[in-house]
Amino acid sequence: MPFRNNPTSGFAHLIIVILIAIVGFGAIGYYAYKNGQIKAPLIENNQTPTLSLTATIQPTKTVLVTNKPETTDDRNSLTEYLKLQYYDQGKQYGKTMDKVVIKIDKLEGNYAMGTGGFTDGGGDVWYATKINGSWKIVDQGQEPPLCKTMNQYNFPKSMYEGCNEI
Repeated sequence: MPFRNNPTSGFAHLIIVILIAIVGFGAIGYYAYKNGQIKAPLIENNQTPTLSLTATIQPTKTVLVTNKPETTDDRNSLTEYLKLQYYDQGKQYGKTMDKVVIKIDKLEGNYAMGTGGFTDGGGDVWYATKINGSWKIVDQGQEPPLCKTMNQYNFPKSMYEGCNEI
């Protein structure tokens, strides 16, 4: 019985009981919080959040192209222009002019769209407009055209189904 007279003999037991109680109450509180039985206090701020935006506007060149009726000369000059463009793009890969294939899907006045490529593979969609009597490819690729480009050249919506906002 020498331990009964020792004043520190029950102190460790008391600390363990207190720690178990704290952990138990913490677990019960966490469980109640997760199940929505206890709501976290809302911190209110009397200040109203504001959003400030600063924009820099870059001037863009707008080209006005007027529609006019299609002619055979338009179709022929566009086909020749496109053949030269595709040949120029493909010659670095060994493509020859006789391998170039051009298809005009839509031709409305000074606007055109279609596909181009090569008989032995490769190709994409192109969009062209006639400016000052000469055809110019304004968008070309395997993705929808850029909205910015279609708007810049006033492309008729009937010439394309959708466009990329990037």
